[in-house]
Amino acid sequence: MLAIYFYVVIPKGLFPIQDVGIIQGISQAPESISFPRHVAQTTGACKSHSSRPGSCEPVLFIGVDGTNATLNSGRIQINLRPFAERHVDAPAVIDRLKSKLQKVEGIHLYLQPVQDLTVDDRAQP
Repeated sequence: MLAIYFYVVIPKGLFPIQDVGIIQGISQAPESISFPRHVAQTTGACKSHSSRPGSCEPVLFIGVDGTNATLNSGRIQINLRPFAERHVDAPAVIDRLKSKLQKVEGIHLYLQPVQDLTVDDRAQP
């Protein structure tokens, strides 16, 4: 009986989710989007929620670079305030942001907390 309880309660996965105070993400827009529009949509989506408790100003990398292969993709990094100031962990901040960001038309943002030790370098939707 105790084994079943632990099976349900203990988190599954190779590594437990950590909260190092950074959230990373990927933005995807339609292939037909212009660079200025992609910048405006992503910036607007992130800035409208950066004033909320827990998050600071996001850093955006949009367009073609060493990691992004196309103009319609971008990378986002959100540095969180110290845990004592935000009182919620990074997955809770992501959940709050996801519910708001799903309402932004024409762009999809995939967010995940940064880990000290990672196996995969891609953000999971």
